[in-house]
This record gives sequence, C-alpha cells and structure tokens, in this order.
Amino acid sequence: MKHLTEKFVEVLEQVVMAGFEVPMVLVAVGSNGSMLAVEYDVHPEGHLDGKPIAERVKDGELSLPINIVIVDARGEAGRVVLKSSGRSKVVPFDKKWKH
Repeated sequence: MKHLTEKFVEVLEQVVMAGFEVPMVLVAVGSNGSMLAVEYDVHPEGHLDGKPIAERVKDGELSLPINIVIVDARGEAGRVVLKSSGRSKVVPFDKKWKH
C-alpha cells in the first residue's frame, strides 16, 4: 500500500502542476472492483489535505491496474491509469489517448 500512496502523491503533484484547482475529487477504481473517493482542498498550512468521502475495498486492496479520475473546482477532468510499471501520466478528458 505504501507504493500506491507514493503513486497517488505523484498523481496529485501532476494535476496541481497541470493547473487543476482545489477543491478537487479523486476517484480510484481497481481492477478487482475496489474503489476510493477522496476530496482534496488546501490545508491552512498550505499543503493538500484529503478527506475520504467513499470507500469499498475488496480483499484489502485496490488491484492494479487502477483507473483514476480527477475533477477540479472548474469541472476540468483528467484520467490516470496506474500500472505495475512505468510512470503514470494525467490525460485530460478533452484529449484523445490510446488504450
């Protein structure tokens, strides 16, 4: 799970650098049907603070690959797929991507 936490932090860094605005909601769905939804806002100390808003975990984990959708305060959305290898990349929904 530590590895997944690091990947989620990487995804959040990418969306902030891409101009996504808080509050934003991240929904992650694993290939085993597990899901997690988290709302992020800015903590008074300046860092992102996540508040879980929904969760359903099967077999104690989110299984790879994990599809993540992020929606920001303006309604902009992006998609990320976490796989067992390689760097994850945020793909805005207004652009085409190959599966």
